[in-house]
Formats: sequence, C-alpha cells, structure tokens
Amino acid sequence: MKDIGTLKAEKDAAGLIALSKDRKQSQKARTEAIAAIGEIIAPASYVIHISEKGDEFYQGIADNLAGEGYVHIINHLALLLREDLHSEVRREAAQVLGHVCSKKVVDPLVDSVEMDEEFIVQYSSVSALSNLFYRCRDVCNENAEERLISLLEDKTDERLSEQIAAALGALRSKNAIPVLIKTLSDIDWRNRHDVDWVLDDRKSALVMIGAPAVEPLILAIQKEPNMNIKMGATWVLGEIRDSRARKPLESVLASFAQVNEDGYLLKWYIENALNKIKLIPISSKETARIRAVEKKDTKVKKS
Repeated sequence: MKDIGTLKAEKDAAGLIALSKDRKQSQKARTEAIAAIGEIIAPASYVIHISEKGDEFYQGIADNLAGEGYVHIINHLALLLREDLHSEVRREAAQVLGHVCSKKVVDPLVDSVEMDEEFIVQYSSVSALSNLFYRCRDVCNENAEERLISLLEDKTDERLSEQIAAALGALRSKNAIPVLIKTLSDIDWRNRHDVDWVLDDRKSALVMIGAPAVEPLILAIQKEPNMNIKMGATWVLGEIRDSRARKPLESVLASFAQVNEDGYLLKWYIENALNKIKLIPISSKETARIRAVEKKDTKVKKS
C-alpha cells in the first residue's frame, strides 16, 4: 500500500478508502486518510447537491468523482461513523460528512447523535449537522428534523443541547420553535456578561428562525410563568427586531407595579428590546409595511 503522503498527493480515493478502513493501521494514519477523503469530496459537494436534484450532467460528474463515485465514498464514511471501534475514527468521519452537501449524509449523522456512546462523537456529529445546514439546509428530511427536535427535548447535557439547537436554528425549523422556547428556561439570564451566556446557541437558534418565532415568543412573555423563559423570549424579540413585538412588550412593561429583583431584570430586558425595535431598522416586509403606514399617518396629522 502507498504511504499517506503519496495517496494524498495523487488524490487516490480508492487507496485512501482502503487505508482508512484498515484496522492494522494506526489511528493517526486512518484519521489522516479520512481527512484526505474529505479534501477530495467536500469541494465537489455542491455538484453532488445539484446532481441529487436530477440534473443528468452533474449526476455523471458526481458518479465518477475521484474514480470511486460519491455514493460509494459517502457510504464508506457513514459505515466508519456507525461501526468503527475507535472513537477518533468515528469523530473524523462525522466531521468530514458535515462538509458534504448531500441528503445522504443527514441520517447517518443523526443516528450517531442518537446512538453513539461516546460524547465526543455525538458532539462532532451534531456540529457536523449544524455546519451542513448552514450551507445547504434543503438536504434535511422531515424525519431527521423530527428526530433532532426529540433529541433536544431528551438530551440533558447542555453542550449537546446547544449544538442540537444550533442545527435546528441553521435549519430554520419552525417545528422546533416550541421546544427551543422551553430551552430558554435552562439559560442563566441573570448573568448576561458571562462568556457561556454570550456563546449559548439555544437563544441564537430562535433569532435565526426569525419572523415565524415572533408570535410564539410574544405569547410566552404574556402567558409563561417561568421568569427565565420570559427574559429569554424578550431578548430574542429584541434581536429579531420585528415591529409586531412592540405593542405587546409596551403593554407588559406598562403592567408592572411593585416588582422583585427578577421583575426589575425583566423590565430591563423589555426596555432594551424596545429600544432595538424602535431605533434599529430591519428589512422585513412586515416592518416596512408598518413603518409606511406610520409615516403616512404622520403626514396626515401634519396637514
């Protein structure tokens, strides 16, 4: 067998596949081979994506990718992710699959998040899904979306939950909105200057989903007894900056009487959100329409 350097230089997919599945080789050599396979297949991922939409020209290119065929390469990586005994090999396979824009990689990655016993592999698999959905979210199927939502409801590890939320946010999953709102209760909204708070993807996922989340978030502020969810929903609305949230937030703010420490903090979040909604323009059609009406009303009053 040729050495790894020669296989990489020649972009020998068949040789790299053989090396990566040879359990007599060191883990380092095998993971290097998997990474090299990624360097071959990832740049062609958009060709693969187009080919899956039925374009015969691109189908021919994809089928002959690196002399192996992209389906064969993906199936090989999925098999390593599912069955290899070494967690580092499975982890590398997951990372490479996350750079392949294909419908065929989604289910193996979700399977890994559900069933792999090693946290590092689960985390790499869901991170790969996030990366994949950021670039080409239409590769996801309805069943995989439902499974990710169930995983977010069931997983107790915060690091894993954050990454699942990020994947659903990248997917712009409307179906995930209720469970994402529930996860706001697990975030410490009283410590907003902490690095973990700043980087928490559970709140950012709802911002990415945007306009479809506005009405459920308003309802959460009005009806939800959990103060963390109220604070979180308010913060998200301030980031989305949709004018539909303005009057409901003003109404909640006006209803405050005597409040405790959490109440004062919620007031701060509401005031901050209102400032963003009022002062920072966004490009949504709904906001543009409302502002056009307000401008027209102003002109009528002046005349």
